[in-house]
Amino acid sequence: MGYRSHVGICLAQDAFTQLEAKIQTLPQSLQEEVRSLFEDSEFTREGEGNRAWYWEGFKWYSSDPDIVFLAGYLSDLDDELYLYIRVGENLDDVEYRGRFWDNPFGMRLTRGIGFDEE
Repeated sequence: MGYRSHVGICLAQDAFTQLEAKIQTLPQSLQEEVRSLFEDSEFTREGEGNRAWYWEGFKWYSSDPDIVFLAGYLSDLDDELYLYIRVGENLDDVEYRGRFWDNPFGMRLTRGIGFDEE
């Protein structure tokens, strides 16, 4: 089974352009893994050159080479150019990085309290 997370990544146009260029410099096998990671997302959104991806219930392991690459890439970006949100299975397992809050997709972290209907 493994530990699963919900992950959202939103990149401004400049960050997406840089990502595409950086992927081209990777060894072929890692390029394939990274491209497969993005293809495996639940959905992708595009608008005005900006991009967003969402993975639901994904095995997002920080030791996997594609995740290592992506995490390193994001950490090198200006915070204004991206938003990364990961919510793990455990209630207190939340990662939130970047400050692309005014992204055109409205990607954000939400919290709530729910009840079953009567």
